[in-house]
Amino acid sequence: SRLIASAETFAGDGGWLEGWTALRVMMQFDGAHMPEDIRAETLAVIRRLAPTDLVAEARAYVLSVRPGAWDVADGDEDSEVDPSAGWRRAEEKAREVGRAMVNSPDALVAFLSEVFVANGGSERGASFGVGLGEGAEDLQAAWTTLSHAFAQTDQVVRNPTVLGNFLKAAQLRDATFVSACLDAAVADPDLGRHFGFLQVVAGLDTAGIDRVIGALNQAGTIQAFRHLSYIDVETLPAAEVARLVDVVIGLPQGPGLAIDMLWRYFYRTRQDPERVY
Repeated sequence: SRLIASAETFAGDGGWLEGWTALRVMMQFDGAHMPEDIRAETLAVIRRLAPTDLVAEARAYVLSVRPGAWDVADGDEDSEVDPSAGWRRAEEKAREVGRAMVNSPDALVAFLSEVFVANGGSERGASFGVGLGEGAEDLQAAWTTLSHAFAQTDQVVRNPTVLGNFLKAAQLRDATFVSACLDAAVADPDLGRHFGFLQVVAGLDTAGIDRVIGALNQAGTIQAFRHLSYIDVETLPAAEVARLVDVVIGLPQGPGLAIDMLWRYFYRTRQDPERVY
Protein backbone atom coordinates (compact mmCIF):
# COMPACT_ATOMS: atom_id res chain seq x y z
CA SER A 1 0.00 0.00 0.00
CA ARG A 2 0.98 3.65 -0.23
CA LEU A 3 1.32 3.79 3.56
CA ILE A 4 3.81 0.92 3.64
CA ALA A 5 5.70 2.39 0.67
CA SER A 6 5.92 5.73 2.51
CA ALA A 7 7.16 3.94 5.63
CA GLU A 8 9.94 2.33 3.63
CA THR A 9 10.94 5.76 2.30
CA PHE A 10 10.98 7.30 5.78
CA ALA A 11 12.87 4.36 7.23
CA GLY A 12 15.77 4.62 4.80
CA ASP A 13 18.84 2.88 6.18
CA GLY A 14 18.51 1.52 9.69
CA GLY A 15 14.81 2.23 10.34
CA TRP A 16 12.97 5.29 11.69
CA LEU A 17 13.09 5.32 15.49
CA GLU A 18 10.57 8.09 16.15
CA GLY A 19 7.92 6.67 13.83
CA TRP A 20 8.47 3.10 15.03
CA THR A 21 8.16 4.16 18.68
CA ALA A 22 5.11 6.35 18.14
CA LEU A 23 3.20 3.66 16.25
CA ARG A 24 4.01 1.01 18.87
CA VAL A 25 2.66 3.33 21.56
CA MET A 26 -0.43 4.02 19.46
CA MET A 27 -1.07 0.29 19.25
CA GLN A 28 -1.02 0.13 23.04
CA PHE A 29 -3.82 2.69 23.25
CA ASP A 30 -5.89 1.92 20.17
CA GLY A 31 -4.79 -1.42 18.73
CA ALA A 32 -7.49 -3.50 20.36
CA HIS A 33 -10.24 -1.32 18.85
CA MET A 34 -8.89 -1.03 15.30
CA PRO A 35 -10.60 -2.71 12.36
CA GLU A 36 -8.63 -5.83 11.51
CA ASP A 37 -7.37 -4.53 8.15
CA ILE A 38 -6.13 -1.26 9.68
CA ARG A 39 -4.48 -3.14 12.51
CA ALA A 40 -2.71 -5.51 10.10
CA GLU A 41 -1.46 -2.63 7.97
CA THR A 42 -0.25 -0.70 11.03
CA LEU A 43 1.69 -3.72 12.25
CA ALA A 44 3.25 -4.05 8.79
CA VAL A 45 4.34 -0.41 8.93
CA ILE A 46 5.83 -0.95 12.39
CA ARG A 47 7.88 -3.83 11.04
CA ARG A 48 9.15 -1.65 8.17
CA LEU A 49 10.19 1.14 10.54
CA ALA A 50 11.94 -1.07 13.11
CA PRO A 51 15.73 -0.75 13.60
CA THR A 52 17.53 -2.92 11.09
CA ASP A 53 21.19 -2.73 12.14
CA LEU A 54 23.25 -2.65 15.34
CA VAL A 55 23.75 1.12 15.49
CA ALA A 56 20.04 1.74 14.92
CA GLU A 57 19.19 -0.74 17.67
CA ALA A 58 21.61 1.01 20.01
CA ARG A 59 20.00 4.37 19.30
CA ALA A 60 16.59 2.85 19.94
CA TYR A 61 17.32 1.04 23.18
CA VAL A 62 20.17 3.05 24.69
CA LEU A 63 19.47 6.63 23.60
CA SER A 64 15.70 6.73 23.24
CA VAL A 65 15.00 8.06 26.75
CA ARG A 66 14.25 11.75 26.35
CA PRO A 67 12.20 14.03 28.65
CA GLY A 68 8.76 14.70 27.19
CA ALA A 69 9.07 12.05 24.46
CA TRP A 70 7.83 8.49 24.09
CA ASP A 71 10.42 5.89 24.90
CA VAL A 72 10.92 2.54 23.19
CA ALA A 73 9.78 0.84 26.40
CA ASP A 74 6.43 2.65 26.29
CA GLY A 75 5.31 0.52 23.36
CA ASP A 76 5.99 -2.78 25.09
CA GLU A 77 3.10 -5.22 24.75
CA ASP A 78 2.85 -5.75 28.54
CA SER A 79 3.03 -2.07 29.52
CA GLU A 80 -0.63 -1.83 30.55
CA VAL A 81 -0.47 -4.96 32.72
CA ASP A 82 2.97 -4.26 34.20
CA PRO A 83 4.31 -0.78 33.35
CA SER A 84 7.79 -1.74 34.52
CA ALA A 85 8.02 -4.83 32.31
CA GLY A 86 8.84 -2.85 29.20
CA TRP A 87 11.55 -0.93 30.97
CA ARG A 88 13.14 -4.12 32.29
CA ARG A 89 13.13 -5.63 28.80
CA ALA A 90 14.58 -2.44 27.33
CA GLU A 91 17.37 -2.50 29.93
CA GLU A 92 18.19 -6.08 29.01
CA LYS A 93 18.06 -5.24 25.29
CA ALA A 94 20.52 -2.37 25.84
CA ARG A 95 22.80 -4.83 27.62
CA GLU A 96 22.41 -7.33 24.78
CA VAL A 97 23.28 -4.64 22.22
CA GLY A 98 26.41 -3.83 24.21
CA ARG A 99 27.49 -7.48 24.21
CA ALA A 100 27.11 -7.62 20.43
CA MET A 101 28.50 -4.18 19.56
CA VAL A 102 31.74 -4.46 21.55
CA ASN A 103 33.04 -6.99 19.04
CA SER A 104 31.92 -4.95 16.03
CA PRO A 105 34.52 -2.14 15.97
CA ASP A 106 33.01 -0.04 13.18
CA ALA A 107 29.56 0.02 14.79
CA LEU A 108 31.03 0.65 18.24
CA VAL A 109 33.13 3.62 17.18
CA ALA A 110 30.21 5.11 15.28
CA PHE A 111 27.92 4.87 18.31
CA LEU A 112 30.35 5.96 21.03
CA SER A 113 30.42 9.49 19.67
CA GLU A 114 26.70 9.64 20.44
CA VAL A 115 26.45 7.81 23.76
CA PHE A 116 29.35 9.68 25.37
CA VAL A 117 27.48 12.97 24.98
CA ALA A 118 24.02 11.67 25.89
CA ASN A 119 22.25 13.58 28.64
CA GLY A 120 23.03 11.73 31.86
CA GLY A 121 24.94 9.14 29.85
CA SER A 122 21.47 8.06 28.68
CA GLU A 123 19.15 6.25 31.02
CA ARG A 124 20.26 2.87 29.71
CA GLY A 125 23.90 3.75 29.16
CA ALA A 126 24.75 1.82 32.32
CA SER A 127 23.19 -1.38 30.97
CA PHE A 128 24.92 -0.83 27.63
CA GLY A 129 28.27 -0.40 29.40
CA VAL A 130 27.75 -3.59 31.39
CA GLY A 131 27.02 -5.43 28.15
CA LEU A 132 30.26 -4.13 26.63
CA GLY A 133 32.22 -5.45 29.61
CA GLU A 134 30.46 -8.81 29.51
CA GLY A 135 30.84 -9.38 25.78
CA ALA A 136 34.33 -8.09 25.02
CA GLU A 137 36.52 -10.82 23.56
CA ASP A 138 39.57 -8.69 24.36
CA LEU A 139 39.07 -6.43 27.38
CA GLN A 140 42.22 -4.41 26.77
CA ALA A 141 41.39 -3.73 23.14
CA ALA A 142 37.83 -2.73 24.09
CA TRP A 143 39.07 -0.39 26.83
CA THR A 144 41.54 1.22 24.43
CA THR A 145 38.73 1.87 21.94
CA LEU A 146 36.42 3.24 24.64
CA SER A 147 38.96 5.49 26.31
CA HIS A 148 40.24 6.83 22.98
CA ALA A 149 36.72 7.70 21.85
CA PHE A 150 36.06 9.31 25.22
CA ALA A 151 39.17 11.46 24.86
CA GLN A 152 37.94 12.63 21.45
CA THR A 153 34.66 13.81 22.97
CA ASP A 154 34.26 17.45 24.00
CA GLN A 155 35.14 17.50 27.70
CA VAL A 156 32.30 19.90 28.42
CA VAL A 157 29.66 17.31 27.52
CA ARG A 158 31.41 13.93 27.88
CA ASN A 159 29.78 11.49 30.28
CA PRO A 160 31.62 8.49 31.80
CA THR A 161 28.56 6.30 32.52
CA VAL A 162 29.44 3.72 29.86
CA LEU A 163 33.09 3.59 30.90
CA GLY A 164 32.31 3.01 34.58
CA ASN A 165 29.87 0.23 33.88
CA PHE A 166 32.25 -1.43 31.42
CA LEU A 167 34.77 -1.62 34.26
CA LYS A 168 32.08 -2.85 36.65
CA ALA A 169 31.36 -5.84 34.40
CA ALA A 170 35.03 -6.39 33.57
CA GLN A 171 35.83 -6.52 37.30
CA LEU A 172 33.95 -9.81 37.53
CA ARG A 173 36.07 -11.24 34.71
CA ASP A 174 39.54 -9.84 35.36
CA ALA A 175 40.09 -7.78 38.51
CA THR A 176 43.79 -7.34 37.72
CA PHE A 177 42.97 -5.73 34.38
CA VAL A 178 40.47 -3.32 35.99
CA SER A 179 42.94 -2.42 38.72
CA ALA A 180 45.51 -1.50 36.07
CA CYS A 181 42.93 0.62 34.20
CA LEU A 182 42.06 2.52 37.37
CA ASP A 183 45.71 3.01 38.33
CA ALA A 184 46.31 4.60 34.95
CA ALA A 185 43.10 6.66 35.09
CA VAL A 186 44.23 8.61 38.18
CA ALA A 187 46.76 10.67 36.23
CA ASP A 188 45.19 10.40 32.79
CA PRO A 189 44.47 13.86 31.31
CA ASP A 190 41.04 12.78 30.08
CA LEU A 191 40.00 10.16 32.62
CA GLY A 192 41.53 11.73 35.72
CA ARG A 193 38.69 14.12 36.45
CA HIS A 194 36.28 11.15 36.27
CA PHE A 195 38.43 8.75 38.29
CA GLY A 196 36.26 9.00 41.41
CA PHE A 197 33.18 8.00 39.44
CA LEU A 198 34.98 5.16 37.65
CA GLN A 199 36.31 3.73 40.90
CA VAL A 200 32.97 3.89 42.71
CA VAL A 201 31.09 2.24 39.85
CA ALA A 202 33.76 -0.42 39.31
CA GLY A 203 33.59 -1.21 43.03
CA LEU A 204 35.60 -0.31 46.11
CA ASP A 205 37.83 -2.75 47.97
CA THR A 206 40.98 -2.23 50.02
CA ALA A 207 43.10 -1.60 46.93
CA GLY A 208 40.46 0.79 45.62
CA ILE A 209 40.39 2.73 48.86
CA ASP A 210 44.19 2.98 48.78
CA ARG A 211 43.92 4.29 45.23
CA VAL A 212 41.26 6.86 46.14
CA ILE A 213 43.21 8.06 49.20
CA GLY A 214 46.30 8.53 47.06
CA ALA A 215 44.32 10.47 44.46
CA LEU A 216 42.67 12.63 47.14
CA ASN A 217 46.00 13.47 48.72
CA GLN A 218 47.40 14.34 45.32
CA ALA A 219 44.41 16.51 44.37
CA GLY A 220 43.98 18.23 47.74
CA THR A 221 40.28 18.68 47.01
CA ILE A 222 37.09 16.64 46.91
CA GLN A 223 35.88 18.39 43.77
CA ALA A 224 36.26 15.36 41.48
CA PHE A 225 35.31 12.84 44.18
CA ARG A 226 31.71 13.67 45.03
CA HIS A 227 30.59 10.29 43.75
CA LEU A 228 32.06 8.84 46.93
CA SER A 229 28.72 9.76 48.46
CA TYR A 230 27.25 6.79 46.58
CA ILE A 231 29.43 4.11 48.15
CA ASP A 232 27.68 1.49 50.26
CA VAL A 233 29.70 1.61 53.46
CA GLU A 234 27.88 -1.42 54.84
CA THR A 235 29.53 -3.67 52.25
CA LEU A 236 33.04 -2.56 53.22
CA PRO A 237 35.15 -3.29 56.32
CA ALA A 238 34.54 -0.58 58.89
CA ALA A 239 38.24 0.12 59.34
CA GLU A 240 38.67 0.69 55.60
CA VAL A 241 35.78 3.13 55.42
CA ALA A 242 37.14 4.94 58.49
CA ARG A 243 40.50 5.34 56.73
CA LEU A 244 38.80 6.93 53.74
CA VAL A 245 36.55 9.18 55.83
CA ASP A 246 39.56 10.43 57.82
CA VAL A 247 41.17 11.67 54.61
CA VAL A 248 37.97 13.15 53.15
CA ILE A 249 37.07 15.03 56.30
CA GLY A 250 40.44 16.82 56.34
CA LEU A 251 39.94 18.39 52.91
CA PRO A 252 38.08 21.63 52.07
CA GLN A 253 34.31 20.88 52.07
CA GLY A 254 35.20 17.34 53.06
CA PRO A 255 33.02 17.09 56.19
CA GLY A 256 29.84 17.43 54.12
CA LEU A 257 30.95 14.67 51.76
CA ALA A 258 31.91 12.48 54.71
CA ILE A 259 28.40 12.81 56.12
CA ASP A 260 26.93 11.89 52.74
CA MET A 261 29.20 8.83 52.61
CA LEU A 262 27.93 7.63 55.97
CA TRP A 263 24.22 8.29 55.54
CA ARG A 264 23.37 4.59 55.26
CA TYR A 265 25.09 3.98 58.57
CA PHE A 266 23.26 6.87 60.25
CA TYR A 267 19.96 5.65 58.85
CA ARG A 268 20.55 2.09 60.00
CA THR A 269 21.28 3.12 63.58
CA ARG A 270 17.64 4.17 63.88
CA GLN A 271 16.68 0.49 63.61
CA ASP A 272 19.86 -1.15 64.89
CA PRO A 273 21.64 0.75 67.70
CA GLU A 274 24.71 -1.53 67.62
CA ARG A 275 27.74 0.57 66.84
CA VAL A 276 29.66 -0.22 63.67
CA TYR A 277 32.19 2.62 63.59
